[in-house]
This record gives sequence, structure tokens and C-alpha cells, in this order.
Amino acid sequence: CLLFCAVEAGCHQRCRFFFEKLKACGTPSPKDYGNMVRFASATSECGLAIALVQEMREAGVSIDGIVYNTVLAVCVAADRVEEAHVLLDEMEAVGGITDVITYNTLAKGHAKAGRMDQCFQIYNRMLAQHIKPSQVT
Repeated sequence: CLLFCAVEAGCHQRCRFFFEKLKACGTPSPKDYGNMVRFASATSECGLAIALVQEMREAGVSIDGIVYNTVLAVCVAADRVEEAHVLLDEMEAVGGITDVITYNTLAKGHAKAGRMDQCFQIYNRMLAQHIKPSQVT
């Protein structure tokens, strides 16, 4: 609860402290990790966001599409699209996690970099997953 409140209130200096306290008590819950990913997003810390996903994986904590999409968005905002692609590969391998937001986020990253050919590759990957494009797409 304190971690959630710190993220919501923008008291970012307290987030790491609260998370470490949670970890000292055992494996944090998926919601706790989600709050830390939100913290990483708010502070534009792509490396932290990726590390949290890795930590979740190693601890056997379930990772939902919202967490993955948030990490993808942090990577794209930091111009680290290649790392976002690694996450996309993982999401597709797990199955049932990707959605139109996932692919739109990656396409946005490629569009920002002027790589339109990559945008169309992402679009085709989305279609291959039987995900319908949105108006944003």
C-alpha cells in the first residue's frame, strides 16, 4: 500500500525504499512489481523497468500485458527499441499477452526513428497474431 501511495503521490525517492522493505519480507506481489514498473516509467528508467521484468521472471511472478506494455513504452521513450523487441519476442512466445497497444507502441518507436519499413513489419506481426488494428494503428 505504501509503495502504491508513493508512486501515486510522486514521492519517487521513497519507492525504492518501500520496495526493498517488501522484498525483505518475501517475494513482492505482481501488483508491487507493477507499481515499481510505474515508478520506472514515471522516472524514465528503462534499465530499471527491464530489470524488474527479469526479476519477476526469475522469481516466478506472473507478468501481465499491462506491465509488459508499460516497459515497452519506457523503452520506446528512451529510444531503446531493440530492447522492446526482445520483450515483444518474449510476449509472443508466452502467448495471449500482446494486444494492439503492444504493436502500436513499437511502431511508434520505429516511426520516431524514421524506420517506416520496421513499422510495417510490426504491423504484419500484429496481423499474424490475429490482432485487429485500431484507429491509432
